[in-house]
Amino acid sequence: MENKIIFYWNNKLDPEHHTHMWTNRICLEKITAIGVKKPIYIFFVKKPYDNDTVFEVIDSVVGKNYKLIVWFLDHSRFDDYYDGRILQLYQMGEDIIKITPDMNIKNDYPFKILNNYSMADTVLEQQQNDRKLIMGLFKKSEKWGRLKHFLSFNGTPKHHRINYVNKLYENNLLDYFNISFLPWFTVENNRFNLTVIEKEMLNVYDSILLPKEMLPMHLDFGNEFGTSSLNLPLYFNSYIDVVTMAKYDSKGVYLDEKIYKSFACLKPFIIVGQYETLKTLKSYGFKTFSPIINEDYDNEQDSEKRMDMVIQEIKKFSEMPITEVDRIFWQFKDILVHNFLHLKKYINDIDDTLIKEICK
Repeated sequence: MENKIIFYWNNKLDPEHHTHMWTNRICLEKITAIGVKKPIYIFFVKKPYDNDTVFEVIDSVVGKNYKLIVWFLDHSRFDDYYDGRILQLYQMGEDIIKITPDMNIKNDYPFKILNNYSMADTVLEQQQNDRKLIMGLFKKSEKWGRLKHFLSFNGTPKHHRINYVNKLYENNLLDYFNISFLPWFTVENNRFNLTVIEKEMLNVYDSILLPKEMLPMHLDFGNEFGTSSLNLPLYFNSYIDVVTMAKYDSKGVYLDEKIYKSFACLKPFIIVGQYETLKTLKSYGFKTFSPIINEDYDNEQDSEKRMDMVIQEIKKFSEMPITEVDRIFWQFKDILVHNFLHLKKYINDIDDTLIKEICK
């Protein structure tokens, strides 16, 4: 058999996998351009879930001396299940690798677990396309003021985002924000039209403290890049991004487009996310904003205490005149430029590792 790469998408053979990809496309283009030593089967897992039938397909090619790649495109809530099945295949002598966007989970298994990124490449692509415009806006914005202290996108309803927005409302902080909240949903008969909401969030409406006439709160617009789109007028209308990550309480650190957009648009940030998210970012070469921004929240393992520490830091800046926030913002200039430039190196370093391990 000719040595080649065979792709599966949602457990089905898919030679045109690239038409579906919202992330890792640049890496896959590099991989497909490189010759491989033996056939490689890559199984893209779009949204991992329990008892995924991907293993029914994998079992059909066991014992044929193929390299098997289980490639998660999104974070998984079922790592124990997947890792158990991959371990079984590894112990049977299969050459198998797991690829995941969950960054700092300790690998206690004998098989290889590699990290990818979630949508960093689509953000980078826009950053590079609009590089002159972004840098021009950044330089010129030193001569004009921005209208808001903070920018915060909160699309898909999650418990930590609801908790966060409730606390902003309780502390009278919303006026300092350009903020979105549940923009995908509509209110009908005092209830949300929950067409795409996850089942466990069906009670979301009753847990929101904001007056219902304020909802949904819209900000962003869509384009071919989806949720990774860079809304430059909004990013340059505020000083600090409050980034509510996709995950909050679970183990590991999942990085995605929400933080990469802050890098691409030269913004300082406060993270509403998992324990040691900032530590993980720094391990990959990005810089953060301590001590001017108190980042002790990143070291707090208790979820509720960590949230309260974030709110206190938001309150600190909201109590400053916006001219003072402007002055502080420009103290971060060198860090912002570093992160802007480092995004490309970060992606290339991860791609190089993946290519080396997959194609050798």
